[in-house]
Amino acid sequence: MARIARVEVGRRDYPLVGEFKFFKSGMRPTAIVRLTDDCGRQGYGQAVPVESWAYAFITHSIPEAVLLADRVVVMSPRPGRIVEIIDIDLPRPRRLDRVPEKFNQYTGRIRDIFKARGVLAMD
Repeated sequence: MARIARVEVGRRDYPLVGEFKFFKSGMRPTAIVRLTDDCGRQGYGQAVPVESWAYAFITHSIPEAVLLADRVVVMSPRPGRIVEIIDIDLPRPRRLDRVPEKFNQYTGRIRDIFKARGVLAMD
């Protein structure tokens, strides 16, 4: 199974067509997302017409969550409830081949939360 190796997000603004009155600027903001996996294959994500630039990435990979996010929401298993929200304070751009020690602290903290709830096997 291939893993995401790189995520690039670019913003483009297109002139409005139709009745998009909720955009104040007269332009339609759009996000273009390009994903590259560890085998070098690329794919493109969809355009997202939103005023604020907040995204929710859902993943089951702890390192991927810490690498991509500014905030990680840790959830419990059934029923899904928010257990903890962790603000990720790492410099950008972030790369897996050069992770600071803080990266390991964040991933360790999230693993500890899951272990305490019996979601991950104990070491």
